[in-house]
Order: sequence, then C-alpha cells, then structure tokens
Amino acid sequence: MKRWIAAPADPGAVATLQREGFSSFMARILAARNIRTGEEAGRFLNPRLEDLEDPAKMKGMLPALARIREALANRESIAVYGDYDCDGVCATSILYLALRELGARVQAYIPDRFQEGYGLHEEAIRELYARGVRLIITVDTGITALRQAETARSLGVDLIITDHHQPPAELPRALAVVNPKQPGCPYSDTNLCGAGIAFKMVQGLLGRVPEEFLDLVAIATVADLVPLLGENRILVHFGLKQLQNPQRPGLAALIKSAGLDGRPLTSGHLGFQLGPRLNAAGRMETANAAFRLLTTADPEEAQKWTEQLETLNRERQRLCDEIAAVASEEIDRHPEWRAQPSLVLAGEGWNPGVIGIVASRMVEQYYRPTLVIALDGDTAKGSARSIPGFDLYSGLKEIADLFDRFGGHTMAAGFSLPAKRVEDLRRRFAEVAASRLTAEDLRPRILCDAEINLEKIDLPLAESLATLEPHGLGNPAPKLFVRSAPLLESRTVGASAAHLRLRIGNPEHPVTALAWRRGDDIRFLAQGVRAVHLVGRVQINEWNGTKKVQLELDDWRPAHKIPSLSQRQSLIGRI
Repeated sequence: MKRWIAAPADPGAVATLQREGFSSFMARILAARNIRTGEEAGRFLNPRLEDLEDPAKMKGMLPALARIREALANRESIAVYGDYDCDGVCATSILYLALRELGARVQAYIPDRFQEGYGLHEEAIRELYARGVRLIITVDTGITALRQAETARSLGVDLIITDHHQPPAELPRALAVVNPKQPGCPYSDTNLCGAGIAFKMVQGLLGRVPEEFLDLVAIATVADLVPLLGENRILVHFGLKQLQNPQRPGLAALIKSAGLDGRPLTSGHLGFQLGPRLNAAGRMETANAAFRLLTTADPEEAQKWTEQLETLNRERQRLCDEIAAVASEEIDRHPEWRAQPSLVLAGEGWNPGVIGIVASRMVEQYYRPTLVIALDGDTAKGSARSIPGFDLYSGLKEIADLFDRFGGHTMAAGFSLPAKRVEDLRRRFAEVAASRLTAEDLRPRILCDAEINLEKIDLPLAESLATLEPHGLGNPAPKLFVRSAPLLESRTVGASAAHLRLRIGNPEHPVTALAWRRGDDIRFLAQGVRAVHLVGRVQINEWNGTKKVQLELDDWRPAHKIPSLSQRQSLIGRI
C-alpha cells in the first residue's frame, strides 16, 4: 500500500506568504516548492525572459563563442554532433539552424544507436575530418570523451563539448568544455538539458534571447526530465506559448498528428505525446526522421516525416508492451528477486532503443531501482531508472569496474558491459541498493500538498492552480487529499477496461475522477464501498468549448480505512 505523506513545507515560509497576500492553501503549495517570499513567488508565477542569465557566465562559453565566430568569418566547415534522443535531436536542430542562419557551412551528425551507440565516436571524427570539417561542436554528449578528444587533437580538429551530464573526474582536453555542472563553473543554474545549453550558446552568438527556438528547447526540457525550476521553467513557459501557434512546419504537423491541434498545450502534452514521437525515431531506427522534421521549412516534407514518426511510435509502443510483459513474467519466475531492493532484467534480442521506457514501467510497477538490459551475443546494453532517495549515477559509480562505459543522472542512466557480467551486476547492484535504501524507502509514497473539501473543487480553483504550470520534475502538479468523498458511481473505461472512472460528491453537481491503469480496482469498489478517501490532481477538461473540472487520481482507499497521513497530522490545513 502506498504511503500518503504531507509534502514538507516550512511553516515560517507559509506564514510569510500569507502575510504577503496568499491564501493559506496557495501559501502551503508554494512553500512545498521551496518558495519562501512574495518576491520569489512573483518570479515563479510570472516568468520573464529577462531573468535568463548571461550565457557568458558559463565556464568555457567565451572561448567556444570566439572559435565559432572565427569559423564563421573564415568559412570553415562546422559539424554539430548530437545524440539520438529527443533532447539531443532538439539541441542539434537548434544549433544547426542558428549557425545556418548566420551563414555557416554547417552539417549535422547524429550517431546511429544500433550501429554506433551513444556518444562521440573516433570513427565519426575521422569521417567528419575527411569531409573537411575542422570544428566539431557536440550537443548533449561528449563530457566523458577523453580518448575521442585526443583523436580530434591529433587530426587538427578543434572540439567544443557542450553537455549537461555529470562530468567525470577528468575532463576531455577539448578547445572548450561547456557544462554548468563542471567544477569551477559560476553559472547558477546547473539543471539545463542539452538543448538548454545549445540555446544558451545561440543566445551568446546572437547577443539576444533566441525566442525563435523556445519551442524546441521547451520540448527537450520536458522530455529529458530535468527540473522545471529556474531557467527551465522560464524556457518551458514561453515555449508552450509559442507552440500554441507553431511556426515550424514540422511541429505544426506533429501537433496535428497527435490530436492536439487547437487545444491548450501543457507540459504533459510535451512529455507524453510530442516527446515520445520525436524519441521514436532514434529508438527504432536512426534519428534522421526527427531531425529532418524539426529543420524542414517545407510543409509537405514535414507531413512525410510526421507520418514516418507515427509509424515508428506505434511500433515502439508494441515493442514496449511486449518486452514489459516478458520482463514481468521473468520476475514472476524468480520470486526471490522481489525480496531484493533492486531489479536487473535482461533479455536476448530486446530492442536497446526501448529498454529505458520498460525500465520506467518496472519502477512504476515494482518500485525498485531497475536496470533493463538488451543482450546481443557477448555484449549487453542497459538503461536504468531509479526511485526517490537512490542516486543512480552514484550507485553505478560504485561498481564502475563492471562496465565498459556508463553515464547519466540521479534518476536515469545508461551503460554497456560484457554479457557474461550480468549476473555479477545483479548481485553487486543489489548490494549497493541494500546499503543505501531502507524498507521504508521501498514503499511507494505520495506527497500530498493540501487537504481540500470536495465541494471546493471547482473551475475557479482549477484555474488558480493552473498558474503553477508548467508542471514536471521539481514542480509536480499539486496533489490534494479529499476525505470521505461519497461514491456515486464507478465504472471501467478504455478499450480493454484498463482505466477507472468514478463519480463522487453531490449527485446534483458530481465530480468525475479518473484513475489510469486502475481498472482492476472495480472489483473492490463493487463490494459495497459507499465513500472513498482519495488523492488526486485537479484538472480542466475542455471539449467543444466547454470547460469542466475533474480529478486525476493518484490513489484511493475505502473511507472506513484511515489514511496514514491523518495519523501523523490533520493533514495540512484545509481549504
């Protein structure tokens, strides 16, 4: 059973925000996001492009800009070297398009996930050198490319590395390394994604905020699961505004294909609909279709690439379902794995492009740090996903001797190793997880922002909460606790009855509550449950010009069971 826990909020900050005019309800929600004063709240609720930091403060940026300007002046051939995920493709597109507009002789290079794999490759450097390239700029990759940087130096190719991944102890000997996470970098915001750093580089080149690329950096920022705070919040806020009236033919076609044309877009649409479609190219084939879609000015060509992405995305969904089912069956065959604080799952022939998604599904289902590995003869490529409280990058670093290569973040990572080491990896990763996680850490938890009376859930409240958008990591949609809501009706919805829909509250003004992938719960509700405690997020459902408020449920319990959070406190202050 999931733990329902009151989200921590400093009482002093709550009191300060109330004195400065916020309701107790909104003050608590803001304080839970580490907002302590009215001034901070103003910046949070009203993002401004003027608050973006000067890119020149980023270590390595000034020598990088100087070298790019030199290449522009001398008409040198430049290559933008990217990555095949959504962030990498958007980053490549931003810098490629900006350099092209500045008159550069520029080409893009994105490695093939299946033939080359992740990262900067020596063979690619040599190929680009043979094409006449003398300046390579990486985006969203390269921070661990020690050997590759030496290859570039030996050929006389200048290398500028821009990356946002965790830097190793030794940095590559490039002409410039631009990464706000590197030691000695005074730039205050270290949470930018790869496209965010590319955006800042273009800002430095142009001497202004490149608003024409807000659409691309917004999609990448949400898709790459970086915190939507600070500069990321500003970029996504204004990017969403731009995407409401897309000027880029590729994004206009993609938005229409996703069924979002004319609808108010949210960060959820970027993360769950647009991002996965762009990711599908690099997951299933090469990232070429996504890159071409984002950089074309031809609507007909954009439609062609969109159709290809839709086909790839459907195949990606099929493969994910297939591998996830096999992985779950494997866990059922090994009940001893359920007793371990981590999961390591491996399968011959699994598509390495989708195993990250499968790892996320396994974390959602089993709530363990999870490694999913695609075996291909003697080689193994893996993706890892984590839970709050377990730093994946740090954990993998403890067993780095097992890997040929690895890298990533706190919550997600990738790696490769010889297939014969998978069993050692399973054992040693479990030991690392056991040393860092308690039994309580392995119980899924829901952080509740506030308790609310059901009758207070209406359109004005939903519109008030909408000012907290865009939501994502670091700023989740507020989760509200409702006590003893009368249950009027429960039914399953969806083609396979996978989802649950409840009608709760006053029969004259009922509230609809939806619980995704909880259709099996109907058998419990059918056993005479008359009222429920629930935790959910308030949403506005707009259809044919009509707005209605609804709840998206995170969890529910029969009202005769006391929620654990009420044993700790009367939750959080009612509205």
